[in-house]
Amino acid sequence: MVNKNKNVNIPAFINGMLIDRYIDAFNRGIELVKNSNNIRIIAHYDGDGVSAASIVVRLFQMKKKRFHLSFVKGVDSNFVNMLPTDGSTLLLLDIGSSAIDLIKNKHNTILMDHHPVVGDDDDLINLNPVNYGMDGTREACGTTISFLFTILYDEESWNSIPFFLAGTIADRQHTGGYNGLNKILVEEAVKRNLITVRVGLPYYGKPIAEEIRESTEPYLVGITGRDEGVSNLLNTLKIDDKSSYLDLYDNNSKLVEKLNSYIVQYLLNHGVRPEIAIDAVAPRYILKGDIENSLLLSSYMNACGREGAESLGVLYAMGDKSQISDLQNLQNNFHQKVIKELLKIESGNYTSLKSISYFSVEQPSIAGAVSGISVNYITDSRKPLFGYSVDGNGNVKVSSRGTRYMIEHGLNLTEVCKTAAEMVGGKGGGHVIASGANIKSEHLKKFMEIADKMVSEQLHF
Repeated sequence: MVNKNKNVNIPAFINGMLIDRYIDAFNRGIELVKNSNNIRIIAHYDGDGVSAASIVVRLFQMKKKRFHLSFVKGVDSNFVNMLPTDGSTLLLLDIGSSAIDLIKNKHNTILMDHHPVVGDDDDLINLNPVNYGMDGTREACGTTISFLFTILYDEESWNSIPFFLAGTIADRQHTGGYNGLNKILVEEAVKRNLITVRVGLPYYGKPIAEEIRESTEPYLVGITGRDEGVSNLLNTLKIDDKSSYLDLYDNNSKLVEKLNSYIVQYLLNHGVRPEIAIDAVAPRYILKGDIENSLLLSSYMNACGREGAESLGVLYAMGDKSQISDLQNLQNNFHQKVIKELLKIESGNYTSLKSISYFSVEQPSIAGAVSGISVNYITDSRKPLFGYSVDGNGNVKVSSRGTRYMIEHGLNLTEVCKTAAEMVGGKGGGHVIASGANIKSEHLKKFMEIADKMVSEQLHF
């Protein structure tokens, strides 16, 4: 629907994409922030949340706005205790849709989330794309909405395009190609010459042997994490292990094509779904600045959140380049933890029921990453994967992941996690393709049994 509200200045590239009431919500949110002296920001701790916060903070830094930023892992007592009671404007980034009824001063609240909305959102300035007919798992995430908000506020915020890409990649909204609002924003960024696009494997620019050994997407069964497997691959293709993929891309297109084809075929030969294998060679977005590869920046933002150092990513976004060494170390440490767990999954260290599989990890922050990678590249392509961790008090955090193939055949992990958790006295929810739950350890087995039964009833291959 074309915008007919003359009071709202909507750029031509977005005009017609957003319905009038969504434009009005953005306008009200921008006016609220412009008139606010104290702003409270609460963001989710993952790569999407850290990137969204980075984008908003960059705007406030430019506008010299006073703000206070905190990160939370979920809607719990910590979240509730952070809600302002002094009339400050509240921004909720990549979180809050399930906690609307807990918010007291809704008229001072802007929701920039993309999870299913639960509760009465009257008076709230709700920018959640789900409420305006969009798919919150593919077309827009928390970062998307935060970025759109800032460029509508001030066009200079287009300089935050690296963090938009980082957040959408962290939320896996680039998989299979960008869609919806994400696609519109990426296409406009290319037109503005802010980014360039290359089609290839998702490698950063390190020596190729190191890239393949550390690769988790695509994860190569029998090769990832193994020096011998990497050497055999490169020897087969007669590729110098010290050359970088980007150098090959620029100087030896035949070798690049050979490597691309080899890896796609390798994935297919190891049972990876065709749409996932083919997506290993996809558009990659090259940035202008200290970090050229958007995948690497996304990896940094995600590692910051998962390792409890969210402020590190935000400080870097604000211009503190001294953080780069710490970012690199953090990303490397997180990445090695994930590979360690993936190798365990590859060796069969998980339990398989009729319709789901599940495994345990010590660190809850990596369960989602391990689940998402494993379900695509290692475990049964017809079974969603549940990762869980147990703390010292017997609290279990569950992270589940499916695939688009499973969604097309009926999978809805939102329903599964919410219902199974509630049936054992816990709480759960999220997206149809990626959901979580919090339960007690004595109910873990029952939770998995209920989830298995529900998935069995949902899936029809």
